[in-house]
Amino acid sequence: MSAPTGATLEASRFLPVYFEKLDEQALEALPMLADGFRFSFLWSDEGGPREFTGGLEDFHGYLAQRRAEGQRHHIDVGAREGQVEVVLGHTTRWGERLGNFTFVVWLDAEGRAERLYSGRTERFGKAEVAAGAGGETTSATVLPAFLGTLDERPLEVVPLLAPGMEFAILWSDERGVHEFNGGLEEYHGYLEQREPEGQLHHLAVTARSGHTEVALGYTTRNGAELGTFTMWAQADEQERVQRFFAGRTLAFSERTRHQVNTVQHAPEELPKSAKVELAPGSRLELKPGSYHLMLIGLKRTLAPGQTVTLTLEFERAGRITTRAEVR
Repeated sequence: MSAPTGATLEASRFLPVYFEKLDEQALEALPMLADGFRFSFLWSDEGGPREFTGGLEDFHGYLAQRRAEGQRHHIDVGAREGQVEVVLGHTTRWGERLGNFTFVVWLDAEGRAERLYSGRTERFGKAEVAAGAGGETTSATVLPAFLGTLDERPLEVVPLLAPGMEFAILWSDERGVHEFNGGLEEYHGYLEQREPEGQLHHLAVTARSGHTEVALGYTTRNGAELGTFTMWAQADEQERVQRFFAGRTLAFSERTRHQVNTVQHAPEELPKSAKVELAPGSRLELKPGSYHLMLIGLKRTLAPGQTVTLTLEFERAGRITTRAEVR
């Protein structure tokens, strides 16, 4: 469960150590990664929007192409909830600010990273997007209101934006990596090209310090999961959104909602069923947002792509053993 609004949140513990190793000697960060590790890094710079995604071998490729000399990661706002940490920070090279990033880690029972997800932009230049942060960290308030309005009454989101608002949105899909950025006029253009019908944002972990908030969540359309997103927002004194960034990936689709505790804008929880009625000769499809199987009390961690043996018990046919892929 998420901490109540106003309650102080637990500080991130894994990511400060991870960034220190990454900045000083990147290869020393590798033992912090779990078996079956997956990652997705979205970023935009003068070369355009890009994404690195994959497993451990792909992560080695990411490290090999980094321009790491003189680069440092600085955490501005963040929190830990259970085995998930989410932070907003900025990078510097030889002390000069490069850009802002969001970063999320999902940890296994041994405290190693099962998944890493990051989104980075240089859109806001040297602006202090976390000015005033560094004090008490509580749950977000602006982002839940902003996303709730965007889902239910998209055009009514405009009054929630400050004059001179700036934004950047990165997302990847089957067609590639895309970016929208600019000011209020460009945001109107973004709203016009959206396909909002049936789409909802579900927040999982949020944090706020000063007037800056960061969040992890996922999106659905008519109950089917679309992708995982991170988002940060900087509010003005009137709690209007002054700057915001959002990054969405499909790399973890159909797994996020079952691996984080949903605390904001969640769809109604599906009822748990002790049994399912099947007519003779009928077919039942198991899928996210509908009937599905959840394995509780596992003795070991399961990685996507593995197969497990399941025994299904039928009223007349008895027990039937089958195998299924972990997703």
